[in-house]
Amino acid sequence: MNTLSISVGLILDDEIESLGPLADSIWRVTYKDLISEAQRLYMIERGYQPSRLRQFIARGDRILVARAGSEIVGYAHVVLIGQGQSKLEKLYVRTDLQRHGIGRLLMTEVEMYALEHNCQALTLRVNKGNEPAISAYRHYGFIEHSEILEDIGGGFFMDDYILIKRLS
Repeated sequence: MNTLSISVGLILDDEIESLGPLADSIWRVTYKDLISEAQRLYMIERGYQPSRLRQFIARGDRILVARAGSEIVGYAHVVLIGQGQSKLEKLYVRTDLQRHGIGRLLMTEVEMYALEHNCQALTLRVNKGNEPAISAYRHYGFIEHSEILEDIGGGFFMDDYILIKRLS
């Protein structure tokens, strides 16, 4: 990792097609013991279609990517939800590059964006069984706010903690 130079910026239109396959490769490892293969495929299909990602961007969402050279190695998706609130929809780093500061770089950019838009808080959802992510988010200053069990269709549920971080 020391030889990699990582930059963070907005996703480019010609990179959108590559986000789904990257997400799928990360999710295969991250969620292998947390959700079924069928649920993983269902969620990837719903959230990472290029047309869907372009809709997110068109409505004003910000999708950031971490690049090692021209290769995307991580990404974050943040939404301004109003009343001084922002929501981190996604933050993922390629599994072989986790715990090397890439997530921190993405989180820093997300927080700067939220602060630029006068947000006092950043919220997120995390699977209750995803201990590595929960630990990382706590390290970033998030605290548990509540729990949610949501029917996402297709006979699947998301069983998550809602975490919040006050921004200053």
